[in-house]
Amino acid sequence: MCDGALKCNISLSLILTIILLTSILLTTLPKVLTTAPTIKLIMSKDDWINLAKLAWNYYKPGVAVEYNTGLHHAGKDWPYFTDWDLGTYILAILDAEKLGLVSRDGEWGSTYRLNKIMSFLKTRKLTDNGIPYLWYDSTNGEPWGTTPTNPSDAGRLLVALYRLSIQRQEYVEDIKYIVNVRTNYTALAISNGWGNPNPYYYYAALGFKYFGFDGYEPVKRILESFKEALNSLERILVEDIDLPKMHLTMEPIIHLYFETDYDPMIEHLLFNTYLAHYNRYNRTGELLAFSEGNTGLDDPSYVYEWIITSDGKKWIITAPNGAIVNIPPISYLKAAISFHAIYPSDYTLKLLNKIFQAFEEYYQKNPNDPYKDYACGFMEGVDLNGRVAQPIIDRTNGLIIEAARYAVDKGFLKIETNPPVPATLYVNGIPRDPWGLDYLLIFTGIHHIKFGDVGHPPFCDFYVTPTDQDIQISMDEIRTMIGNYTLAGLLVIKTDPPVPATLYLNGTPVAAWGLDYLPVKPGKYIIRFGDVPYYVTPSDQIVEVSPKKVTTVIGQYVKAGLLVVKTSPAVPSTIYLNGTPVAVWGLDYLPVKPG
Repeated sequence: MCDGALKCNISLSLILTIILLTSILLTTLPKVLTTAPTIKLIMSKDDWINLAKLAWNYYKPGVAVEYNTGLHHAGKDWPYFTDWDLGTYILAILDAEKLGLVSRDGEWGSTYRLNKIMSFLKTRKLTDNGIPYLWYDSTNGEPWGTTPTNPSDAGRLLVALYRLSIQRQEYVEDIKYIVNVRTNYTALAISNGWGNPNPYYYYAALGFKYFGFDGYEPVKRILESFKEALNSLERILVEDIDLPKMHLTMEPIIHLYFETDYDPMIEHLLFNTYLAHYNRYNRTGELLAFSEGNTGLDDPSYVYEWIITSDGKKWIITAPNGAIVNIPPISYLKAAISFHAIYPSDYTLKLLNKIFQAFEEYYQKNPNDPYKDYACGFMEGVDLNGRVAQPIIDRTNGLIIEAARYAVDKGFLKIETNPPVPATLYVNGIPRDPWGLDYLLIFTGIHHIKFGDVGHPPFCDFYVTPTDQDIQISMDEIRTMIGNYTLAGLLVIKTDPPVPATLYLNGTPVAAWGLDYLPVKPGKYIIRFGDVPYYVTPSDQIVEVSPKKVTTVIGQYVKAGLLVVKTSPAVPSTIYLNGTPVAVWGLDYLPVKPG
């Protein structure tokens, strides 16, 4: 209630002024887009799926997928694609299905889309020697130009087809026909299109290896020389990180990590290249994610950003022809999001916030942009000066979907030993905790479990080690594996005198000369002694092994004489030794006990 008319009028005027100023501010401040993805240091499963949904907008029919052919565009406004691009689309479909972005059945479900691609691959036009063309037209599936494809693009498609054959086995026969009959991949495997070892060629070579083309010299050379280069002493320090002397950028390394069989050497390379970015940020304050991609410029329109090159140059940018270009580095979104999925940190959070802030400001300045609000997927990235590289392409959106799948496509693995014993447990060859493993967060798929040996008397008894097992993990699933250890007896086998005899346990060769304290399950065993020249072989022995007991078996080898028996003339008569038939026609140098 007002104390007086003057005071009331002042208060009313003040309120009206505040309302007016507020309305002016609200109309002049830029609008915040509500469709911006949620980026946090620790992102939830829903956060990642919502991010992937925006990337999947790119692959909607009528956006960058043709209604009539089912084929996609390499760029939003570029209705052509290479085999590398087609591999990207196949992997995006598989990942989108896992994330629940697309159903398996129904029109434009994953099966519908994959059937369109398989039909294209089984019938597309090829060069005269059976090699795919470099480019195809998305609108009609016809070749665009006459240039043939290259090993890198072909290898990318082969990696995608390999993953498809694992996740969707109903396509195995189609894939065999496409790879082994329809397309001349042998010509690509032996071509001179393979360059020096680097992650691009190694990734492609793995694709060829998955389908049995690794026996050809160019493929074999890349597979071997890349690993040799990773282990070579010829190294270069980049931001205090020891890196191999080869062309390195993030995209092929991320593909290797996300898409191919696990390799600790690739994981190490990925981590070190990430650390080079991180250390450069600490030194310069620059938030970068080096990769390859479109620039949004007329010249150069496409670049490769190298952390290091084979001739020792660091942090350089080149055009596709290899010429160094002088433009501000672009932080590519696909690499930045992959960093955040694998190594979430304050650095990756700042990097993504910088990129998405620039995207938001770009859309605010371009309110009539038909692709705003991420309706067609994500743009390429942002350069060091804040300029947005605005092209929207398949590789960026495909890799974002893949990074989201990596981040959430996990289950839990629990391993127990029965009884509880201090056994080292190995998951995919990596040693884990002894005794047991509680709810290890692990990627979906098939994992190989190995149980370590136990037995160090007097601290613990000997046990028979369980056999290796494979286990399938699905998203959000908890799987338990039990390794049943059996209390062992110890079996010792000796030869007297010591001789190089092969020793057999229930028909299986287990040692030569002798066998020391082999842990075996309690029970009966047949011990057979192998022949040794000029010795009489001991007869088989049946022994019974008891738990926690040492059972010793000795095979007595007697120095033999040699017995020769002949018939004159040579006739097929049976030869008897002490009443036992031993030969027909004759007997040559039979080792026998003296006597």
